[in-house]
Amino acid sequence: MPNGLGNFGSLLETFLPWLGVSVPILLVLAVLRRSATATVAVLFSAVIWCSLFGATLADKRTGSDHLPVAAALRL
Repeated sequence: MPNGLGNFGSLLETFLPWLGVSVPILLVLAVLRRSATATVAVLFSAVIWCSLFGATLADKRTGSDHLPVAAALRL
């Protein structure tokens, strides 16, 4: 998204992962209108959003719950 008036592009890119919240709402509206074109467009948007941001929702724990801490030694 290009930065135009007021750096709107950077602001939109900041909230881009949160725009996925609107996808289920749009899907419900498309189904209520019984529009096949709108339903396909929303499902396409959902697939693209999941391919971009879906990995951030997955649990990435490796099983180790310790926090390594490094301390500087004074000599």
